[in-house]
Amino acid sequence: DILHQKTNGNVFYTVEVLRALWDEDLLRFSIHDLTWTWDKYAIEKKDIANNDVGLLSSRIVKLPEQVSALLKLASCIGAQFDEEMLQLVVTSSEEEHTSRQFPVGMR
Repeated sequence: DILHQKTNGNVFYTVEVLRALWDEDLLRFSIHDLTWTWDKYAIEKKDIANNDVGLLSSRIVKLPEQVSALLKLASCIGAQFDEEMLQLVVTSSEEEHTSRQFPVGMR
């Protein structure tokens, strides 16, 4: 019931909420008992983003700085790209950044 209230039955969002609860140790699986357990009261009190975009955004913010920067560059390319294309964008971005930091002739 709690999960359905928080996700309105959206399957993708439900999976992401379960993942977030697992990451925060509010949902656990006991190998010994082969059962799932959860902290009902903590989950009820938990302020969970009200949509899947908000939940994913909150997970992205927790990524290391380098990964976050790489994702920002990747988002400029589009939904599909290969490693070669990403490397080209990363290299171009680094060169542009360097050229802004140092006057011509000082690089």
